[in-house]
Amino acid sequence: MRLRVRLLKRTWPLEVPETEPTLGHLRSHLRQSLLCTWGYS
Repeated sequence: MRLRVRLLKRTWPLEVPETEPTLGHLRSHLRQSLLCTWGYS
C-alpha cells in the first residue's frame, strides 16, 4: 500500500508491505520509517 503522510506542510511517501494493514501496524511503520527523519523519537 502506498500512502502520503503530511506534517507541517510537507508530504512524504510511505510504503506499507501489507494490502490491508491495521491501524496499529500503520502507526508502528510510520514511527519506524519517518519520525526519526523528522527529528521525533
